[in-house]
Amino acid sequence: HDCTIRLPRPATTKRTQRDVSHVQPHATVEAEARERSVWDPMVTFGWKGAIVAVFCILARPTWSLYGGGTKVISLTTSNFVKETRGPAPVLVEFYAPWCGHCKALQPEYEKAAKALEGIAKVAAVDCDAHGTLAQQHGVQGFPTIKMFSVDAKGKQQVSDYNGGRTADALVDYVLTSLKKQAKAKLGKGTSSGKGGSSSGGGFYPASSDVVMLSDEDFEEQVVQDDDVWFVEFFAPWCGHCKALKSDWMAAARQLKDKVKVGAVDCTGPGQSVCQKYGVQGFPTLKLFNKGAKSSPIDYQGARDQASITEFALQFWVDTSGPPEVHELTDHQVFVDHCLGKEGKAKVSKCFIAFLPDILDTGASGRNEYIKALQDAAAKYKSRSYAFFWTAAGMQNKLQTAVEVGGYGYPGFVAYAPKQNMFATHKGSVSADGLDPFFELPSGFVEVRGAFPVLDTVAAWDGLDGELPEDEFDLDELLRED
Repeated sequence: HDCTIRLPRPATTKRTQRDVSHVQPHATVEAEARERSVWDPMVTFGWKGAIVAVFCILARPTWSLYGGGTKVISLTTSNFVKETRGPAPVLVEFYAPWCGHCKALQPEYEKAAKALEGIAKVAAVDCDAHGTLAQQHGVQGFPTIKMFSVDAKGKQQVSDYNGGRTADALVDYVLTSLKKQAKAKLGKGTSSGKGGSSSGGGFYPASSDVVMLSDEDFEEQVVQDDDVWFVEFFAPWCGHCKALKSDWMAAARQLKDKVKVGAVDCTGPGQSVCQKYGVQGFPTLKLFNKGAKSSPIDYQGARDQASITEFALQFWVDTSGPPEVHELTDHQVFVDHCLGKEGKAKVSKCFIAFLPDILDTGASGRNEYIKALQDAAAKYKSRSYAFFWTAAGMQNKLQTAVEVGGYGYPGFVAYAPKQNMFATHKGSVSADGLDPFFELPSGFVEVRGAFPVLDTVAAWDGLDGELPEDEFDLDELLRED
């Protein structure tokens, strides 16, 4: 027979049982205490059996999940403070050797420790052997994982890990914590900035476009921001949240630069925010509109990427102002709104209008062309498009690259930044003629070589053009004749 210790339930403690069948498997101390109810060996086995049972209890061996040959540091009451108060973050698992979920985590935890060697410490506490450490840190179940780190002021910070129980998730969480710690030392805090993205807690990978939000930054990131936010309130153990995860990340990619997509862990650093907005179940999806952040809109639609994207995009189209048509005054304008940085294109198509010289159209004629571009931008603003214009001869390197100018002006080009390909409009320049080109541009060919760096030119002043002054006096020439 297996000799196990039975822990009596304190008579003075009353606990309300609840259904935890829907919760991620998690061996709680409370459940273990209930399972190991009061046991009297004399009643069960008689005095001979009682002697054997007591002998088994006294002779019960102790063992640790993490022995020699592992990169996981074993923490005890004697070395805990020393190991967790250094400059590098320390990931600590509080476990019990008898816990099945702890045993299941062991190989993944060891993989994470090996991957993070030289980057961060990965440690573990045997709570059967060092129960005081579990009590000191409020451990209520096994395994419990906490991150110990030091902030920019040298104060120790302890945060609960509620992410996935895989090596990848654990490593992502530690690396994200390191990034936050480094930025805090730079005085930049943990905010990802306008239009940026960050991730934490191990649930959403750092590479995703989902912005992880917390009690600390929700006000600044969402409420005070001028953009529309679509936020998921979730719990890492929630099965429906796990099922939504890939669709939520895909929606974040589709909505990029239009609607910001975030997530709040209601079991971790976002508990106060979840309470403030009355979150009762997981996942809860709310859309925060600019100017009305205190009254977010509850999303009740289907939880797939297409439905989520359609809902948020339609809301953005209905509530946002007309998109801007950018004059190409320098290369940075094209980078900011089309090319993007480090090869990450901002949009799928960039439409460029090469307008006639101001002397040929005057201010009124040029404004008519710009108005036509603005109308097209408004019509197609739900698409991943950007619109630009420049005047004839102002961006000669660009004209050569996209083969514009030989057939006169205006000229219209669609440029696909991801493929470095362009298509030229060869039909009518009326609204009816241009509409099919904006709707479905075709005939793309590769740009010869790399995309050119645009010249820096003066912006149009909105006025009619003036003819250059004569360098000679015509009357004087006539008099000479």
